[in-house]
Amino acid sequence: MYFLSSEILLQDAERLDQSQTNRSLDQIKDELTSQIGELHSNSAALASWETAEQVVAASGARTISTQSPFDGDTIVYLDAGGAVRFAKCLRNAEAKQPPSAEEVRSALCLRGSFPQTELSGLLSSDTGLLAVSVHPILAGSTKGRPQGWVAVARRIDGSVAESLARRAHVRLSLLSLDSNLPDDCRQVLARLESGTRKATRPLDGRTIGGYMLLRDVFGRPVRLLRSTSFRASYVEALDSRSYLVEFIVAAGLIFSIVILWLIEYAALSRVSRLSRQVEQVVRDPWDRARVELSGRDELSWLARWCKA
Repeated sequence: MYFLSSEILLQDAERLDQSQTNRSLDQIKDELTSQIGELHSNSAALASWETAEQVVAASGARTISTQSPFDGDTIVYLDAGGAVRFAKCLRNAEAKQPPSAEEVRSALCLRGSFPQTELSGLLSSDTGLLAVSVHPILAGSTKGRPQGWVAVARRIDGSVAESLARRAHVRLSLLSLDSNLPDDCRQVLARLESGTRKATRPLDGRTIGGYMLLRDVFGRPVRLLRSTSFRASYVEALDSRSYLVEFIVAAGLIFSIVILWLIEYAALSRVSRLSRQVEQVVRDPWDRARVELSGRDELSWLARWCKA
């Protein structure tokens, strides 16, 4: 019964840890999606013809005027032929290396094939992972062939991963899908590539890993998101099992002591007393010794028979 109950307790604790890990993965994914959506929404004003006309039509433009705030690293304007007409880095290069215009253009595969509608999401470049927002530039109408495109890119680096990890209270890694993946990641990667959205597995007695495949705007897998967190429920279940073992041992010890005392008091001491009295009767030459043993059990009956 103990082994069955402890096994059920550990299984329930493991399911709780897996559920918490899945919630953390969902929270990270939702936060990343929200940041990309905000980048896309706030950069929409950059695609207005009034803003883009001087840039796309005249390559000498060097400023951008817009009231929409957005959290991007690099703005790239491309003309109808896909050539870079204007690019500006918005972040301090000393803090982190912003993506170059050619890096953004290459990641978008803008070499003769251009998106006819807006898009946003993740893209993998030669130097890392990018969050991008692309809007077509339309001249005076929302219909017709785009006159160019404006792309806003943000590098997804360690600082972004740390921010996401703090929100979900986990340790987070964004791993490239190459041969240098850790063993636990390689073991779950096949499941994720086959369509499983999330995966979890215990790494040791105190740590559980969560895994999710990140795909780019074209549906291609680009990064493996790996979270590690403390197995709180499982460790608590192990502690509870240890307390249960200690309680069972202590209860068994106390029970054994009580049973031994009862045997000594109710049986062995009375047998010893009867034996001494019978020995005194046998050794008494004057026949004055008597056998006296109170009670209504077999030993009392034997004492009365000896007395008779």
